[in-house]
Amino acid sequence: ALSFVALAITLAYPYAKRYMAMPQAVLGVAFSFGIPMAFAAAQGGNEMSLDALRAALPWPAWPLLIGNLFWVLAYDTEYAMVDRDDDLKIGMKTSAITLGRFDVAGVAAFYALYLVSWAVLGRALGLGAWFLGGIAVAAAQAIWHLTLIRSRTREACFKAFRANHRLGFAVFAGTALDLGTLSGSTTMGGWVGTGDTADYYRFVVGSTSNLNLVLSGLSADADLRLYNSAGG
Repeated sequence: ALSFVALAITLAYPYAKRYMAMPQAVLGVAFSFGIPMAFAAAQGGNEMSLDALRAALPWPAWPLLIGNLFWVLAYDTEYAMVDRDDDLKIGMKTSAITLGRFDVAGVAAFYALYLVSWAVLGRALGLGAWFLGGIAVAAAQAIWHLTLIRSRTREACFKAFRANHRLGFAVFAGTALDLGTLSGSTTMGGWVGTGDTADYYRFVVGSTSNLNLVLSGLSADADLRLYNSAGG
C-alpha cells in the first residue's frame, strides 16, 4: 500500500514545479518515503489493514521522514540555485526562486533542522557518542557547503549538491558504529546519496542483532540485505 502512495507522490513532482512555490518539498516526501517503506518491509506482515499498517510503522518512522525531508530541501535547493536563471526563463517554480536573496539562509536552516531533529531522535532512541560524532561531521560538511554556495555560482552550488553523499555517509557511519559492539563483527555496506552521486560504502561494525533503526533512508535490516558478508 505504501508503495502506491510513494509512486503517486513521485509522479506529482514534475507538475509541482509548475504550481507550487517550493516543489522540492514534494521531492523530499518522495525520497523520504523510503523510511516508512523500509520499516514496513522489515516489520510488517501479510495483512492489508490499518491495524497492520500501524503495527508495521512505529512512531520513529514519521519524525525520521520529516527530518530527512529537510535534508532533501537543503541539497535540492543547492541544485535549484544552479538552474535558477534557466528556470526563471521558462516559468518554473523552485525553492531557490522562492527564497530569493534568502536562499543561503534557507539552505542553512534546512540543514540545521535535519541534523538537529535526527540528533534529538537518535538520542531518544539510545544512540550515543559515535552517532553524535557522525552528526558533528555532517554538520561540518554542511557549513562547508554554505561557504561554497554563498558565491551563488553554478559551479560552487553544483559542487555542494554533489557532495551530499558524503554528508549522508557521515550520519550513516556514525549510526552503524554506535550500534556496533566488541562482540563479533560484520561487514556492512549500502548505497548513500542520490542519482549519479550515490556511492557504495563498506565497513566493519560489531554485532548486528538489534539493528532496528533507520540508516540514511533505509532500515538497518534492509541495508544488511544489500550486503552482509557474515550472513550472505
